[in-house]
Amino acid sequence: MKILFIISAIVLAVIGHRFYRLNRVNTEFRVNMDDLNEKLDSMKLENKRLRDLIQKEPPKKIADLATKEHTIILNSNENVSEYVFPYTLKNVKHVELITGIMPKAQYRLNDYNNVINNITVEPGSYSDVISLLMFVNQELYDNGIGMVLMFDALKRNVIAAANAATVLNLSDTNTMAPVIGFEKGTYTFPSGTTKDSNVVTSSLNYFTTLKASSNASNTAINNYPPDYYTFTDQFPGNVAPSTWEYLYSPHRVNIKHQLYVDVLMDEVTYFDGTHRLARIFVPENAEDAEYQSYGKPIFRSLNQDYIDLDKITFRLKSVVSETNTHPYDLNGLNYSLQIQITTVDPYLVKY
Repeated sequence: MKILFIISAIVLAVIGHRFYRLNRVNTEFRVNMDDLNEKLDSMKLENKRLRDLIQKEPPKKIADLATKEHTIILNSNENVSEYVFPYTLKNVKHVELITGIMPKAQYRLNDYNNVINNITVEPGSYSDVISLLMFVNQELYDNGIGMVLMFDALKRNVIAAANAATVLNLSDTNTMAPVIGFEKGTYTFPSGTTKDSNVVTSSLNYFTTLKASSNASNTAINNYPPDYYTFTDQFPGNVAPSTWEYLYSPHRVNIKHQLYVDVLMDEVTYFDGTHRLARIFVPENAEDAEYQSYGKPIFRSLNQDYIDLDKITFRLKSVVSETNTHPYDLNGLNYSLQIQITTVDPYLVKY
């Protein structure tokens, strides 16, 4: 009996020892599994980070490193000119003007601002407002329109004089209205207008004095002899007819021959939706204007990252206002443009 008890104790001890070892091994396995899961999670995060880094678009400072600059020179006397490249320029990023020379070719009175009362006045670079009004008044007189345009030198505006119910028509598309300080439209002379007799008399005197001085010096006025201007016969002695009524231009006359010319490109659109390569100012005292970017130009973004160009069509526009432009009349004179085109190497471009 004692022996049986000892054997049972030994068996129980062996079984307990085996359970202890199995439990210890199981604990170590769970610890190892937790370590593996933690390392797997870490590897997943690193893998995601690497994947995002690979797919991320390179920053601009990297993408802009490998660029090429192509320079073209355009010389033309045409309002619309086309420059065809010898091969297609791929991945164009910038198009900017470096230098340019623009002539003062368009006349002060031109095909876009020379109509009054359905009369087309001869275009030309009239030397001053009195010379211009001399010619306009003669045109009105020859066409049987009883109206005279005078100039108030102090306020620098135009005074129109005519009998009541006479119509001043400035509604034509190519109206003279902005040249003489009026808004576009049709005006009817009312009754009972007021005048400053001294201003009217002195204004009429400008015309007769110019005519007399030209006769004395045997010089022409706008290429015509002084005797051509017979409209002055309407006011002998510079006395205004008592039947005249008056309309006053609301704006000052600005007959300075300074111009703004826009250079446009059909195939290139900037981020703001415009096609304008540059706006060149031609001042009053210059026969032509030189545009300089003073080193590297300010690079503007295009309306898309990159474009391909096989040609560029250039157009010149004379700027009357932001909403009123018309083709710039070069009258056969040449202009010159130097344009810089920047392209990016294909292997840096993400499609």
